[in-house]
Amino acid sequence: MDVVKTNLRQLHGSIEIDTRASHGTTFIIRLPTSLMVSRGILLKSAGEEYILPMENARDLVKIPTTAVRSFHHQKVAHVRGHVFPLASLDELLDASEARPHSTPAIKDQASVAVAIIHANEFQYGLIVDQFVTEVEVIIKPLSGELANLRLFLGATIMGDGRLF
Repeated sequence: MDVVKTNLRQLHGSIEIDTRASHGTTFIIRLPTSLMVSRGILLKSAGEEYILPMENARDLVKIPTTAVRSFHHQKVAHVRGHVFPLASLDELLDASEARPHSTPAIKDQASVAVAIIHANEFQYGLIVDQFVTEVEVIIKPLSGELANLRLFLGATIMGDGRLF
């Protein structure tokens, strides 16, 4: 319980424990509203893991590499009756130059994992290495200089202690 209490204090939350003989124990955990619970898809790109909020993901698909075309120097793909511009998460984060184990070129793969993203009024396909699993996380908004990063919504700590 000390670990739970310590972590709740770090999140500016609290815990109440009410024990009654023959009735059991009730735990009430309170977290500030500045924290939000969100469903997301854990994905891998350039050897790193990220969580993509499900509310922004319209569809998660694997498409054959042959479905990726180039139109005016922009990668595009026809997915479920619509044509979407494609962007690689590796390239958006400049991960391919920074990490030696980055994704090989699309042409070297039989298929690519694409998350169809709906952001504002714009839709596009985000190319990643793989979709891992769906997760529920508590997101803490970024603060200070990090709050200006438009690519990231916030940070979370997974149950196994990993920081995202």
